Amino acid sequence: MERNWSSNQKQPDTSLNASADKPQSRISQGRRVKIVILVVISVSLVLQGLAFPGKSSFLYPFRIFEDLSSNKYYNVLIFGTREHLSQRIDFLEEVKGVWKAEFSCAKGTSVVLSVGKNKTDFMDKDAVVFNIDEPAVVQKIAMLVSMQPSPKQAWVYYGRESAVRTRWLFKAYSGSLPLHGVWSYHRDAEVHTPYGYFVAKGPASNDSQSDTDRWLRGKSKLVAWIVRNCYNTFWPRTAYVENLRKHISIDIYGSCGPLVCPFQPRSDCVTILKQYKFYLALESAECDDYATEKLWETAYTNGIVPVVYGAQREFYAKEAPPDSFIFAGDFSSTKQLAEFLLHLDKNPIQYAKYFDWRRKGRIEIPKLADRSLHPEYFCPLVPFIAKVAGGNVAKKPLCEFPYYTSCVVLRGRDVRHRPGTRRRLRHWKPRNY
Repeated sequence: MERNWSSNQKQPDTSLNASADKPQSRISQGRRVKIVILVVISVSLVLQGLAFPGKSSFLYPFRIFEDLSSNKYYNVLIFGTREHLSQRIDFLEEVKGVWKAEFSCAKGTSVVLSVGKNKTDFMDKDAVVFNIDEPAVVQKIAMLVSMQPSPKQAWVYYGRESAVRTRWLFKAYSGSLPLHGVWSYHRDAEVHTPYGYFVAKGPASNDSQSDTDRWLRGKSKLVAWIVRNCYNTFWPRTAYVENLRKHISIDIYGSCGPLVCPFQPRSDCVTILKQYKFYLALESAECDDYATEKLWETAYTNGIVPVVYGAQREFYAKEAPPDSFIFAGDFSSTKQLAEFLLHLDKNPIQYAKYFDWRRKGRIEIPKLADRSLHPEYFCPLVPFIAKVAGGNVAKKPLCEFPYYTSCVVLRGRDVRHRPGTRRRLRHWKPRNY
């Protein structure tokens, strides 16, 4: 946003009457105008120098300018290469061979984001974020463990996926990476960014028959499940659904079923999903606080009641919209769960109560599954970076953070675990807590 510095300057009187009464004033007025212009240019250049000391001229178009004279800059390195990032970051631009971006956060702070994985890339950085490029940490673990950067340079682990998946895929470094904190969905993370959250508002209005009609409208089908990962899970999810199908009709979309839900255009898939009353929001792992876009985006935004499993029950009860979900662990068998869903199908008023929360609040989703990360997504890092810079946060290995041991199948720091891809359903029991 470009400021109009001259808008508040006092303009000279150039009216006809003034010039007629004071013929000598034309020269002085012209000089004053020139002086004003020179002052404006000088002030602008000074402020620009204060705003960007030692910075390149690289500016991303959407940057929000605040009081640039008091901006605090944080240089953040994403460890890895752009080609191998597990999350899209479309706002990066290549500048002299380096992928980077610059943007503003709250309270006059700005972030200069760049990507690299060499030792020289660590220089002059306030923070380094690991695991957005997942293989890079494994490839460079020896270098990273041996490095001795400034203790005020924040080292942060990005844990958007479940900890059990990370430990299974990247056994080589077994939690030895030294860090100041974890940036994750886990509620004990030093930087907490959930997949979604509920925002309550004022008192809800009374129930009405129109609410029931509204949420039943267009729902001619019963249960849907969209899935691509059939067997590489950390509990027998596919076997569980196959067993559930013995008692209730389930339409399976994606790699593990016969049906297709097109993601391009996305609106076509949304139209299909809105026909269903229930959606199986079953995560690939049993991990504390691990409730992904399956719940927040696929179910809630499409007006479907989710059947949930993955996070602990306490998480859903506290963090999800009130009375909005069905927890699979509450049922002693798949038959009992199926009977409950069929009961709701035949009792529309009871079914509609799962939508009462929509009159009490709304959900927010920090990052949509099929979208690029956006600049504001990185802003929660800023307070933690400042905290580390204050010298009050010591490093410790990744394996000592709560996130690392937050999954049911993990036992302490044992990294020899393999996912139970062939485990029979009879050897597994859902957790009901």
